[in-house]
Amino acid sequence: MGWCYKNTRPDNVLFRFRKIWLEHNQFMNMVKLSWSEPMCDGPIRLIMRKLKRLKSTLKAWHKNTYWGTRDKIAQANKSFKDIQKQQE
Repeated sequence: MGWCYKNTRPDNVLFRFRKIWLEHNQFMNMVKLSWSEPMCDGPIRLIMRKLKRLKSTLKAWHKNTYWGTRDKIAQANKSFKDIQKQQE
């Protein structure tokens, strides 16, 4: 009756740097760790490969650190409004 298919995100999703990362106390350490991992290649390719690795590291870190923040803020606002209504 129906089809089973998996709706996946494309691999070439644009990378967006988020300013909020700069405020996180673990951000610079995570960047240093990713950048300092050894790789062997020519100078230009080495930089490209390290940037690509850093991109995937940042995406995973963002997902683990900030995923669902909008939902949490929306829930907190709703709870706050409910408390205000109860006090009226």
